[in-house]
Amino acid sequence: MKKTQVYYKESGHLGQYEEWWHVIQHDDGSSQIENSWHNVKVNGLSVDKGSKTYSLDDGLRELPAGSVAKAKEILGL
Repeated sequence: MKKTQVYYKESGHLGQYEEWWHVIQHDDGSSQIENSWHNVKVNGLSVDKGSKTYSLDDGLRELPAGSVAKAKEILGL
């Protein structure tokens, strides 16, 4: 399996909100798109983190606009 980052965003005055998007290429030739996040709310010291995996078609629709071309290039589309 190969996992390639195509998007990263950090926001918040302390950089406490992070989001990543990856193209996942499996050994069997299939591909997926993964979104993961890690957010820390400073005033309540709570953490929201997780990930969601999309089919290739759905993932390309959900990716932030600026990263679609990079994902397609990685996938040879």
